Amino acid sequence: MKRQFFASSVILFTILTGCASEPPTLGEATEFEQVCDRSNDGKRVAVEGFLTLPEEIPVGDTISVLLEIRPSEDVENLNGRVGVWTSYGSEANQVTPVDISYTIPGLNTTGSEEQPVTTDQSPISSTYTHADLNVTTSDGQRVTYTDRVRVSGKVVFPSSPKTTVISPCVLNNPLIERIQ
Repeated sequence: MKRQFFASSVILFTILTGCASEPPTLGEATEFEQVCDRSNDGKRVAVEGFLTLPEEIPVGDTISVLLEIRPSEDVENLNGRVGVWTSYGSEANQVTPVDISYTIPGLNTTGSEEQPVTTDQSPISSTYTHADLNVTTSDGQRVTYTDRVRVSGKVVFPSSPKTTVISPCVLNNPLIERIQ
């Protein structure tokens, strides 16, 4: 099952990025509520909000992650979020890979306390917080989940149910700017 999800994620990422060889550009300013309107399909839009990590990061994903941009800083509010395909890295418009520890019952335990371990086995739970988000903007600034940003990206409508649970649309090939 995990291999299927990983393969699906890679295929979906390839389709959504369209082999993004062109540099990201500014999009047309769009109200947050209008970003996923079908009339924006294939257009580059720009929306302001706060980036956050997804609720789950698939084990083994080393190429990209589907971040979320939200209209408010409240990470508990699941309404109105839009996916943002972002490559892992430390260059412009990239997110630093999140160091995730995994807790697997029965491994590396002392007494009744479970210890985080890194393994190729399926984890029972992973541990990270939104504070682990570290994104490099288009001009080299570092932003976290508490910084207001403007993300420009090409609107695409994925067919994957796993992606549409997060958002009905995704911003592809993002240009990320910090709003002062």
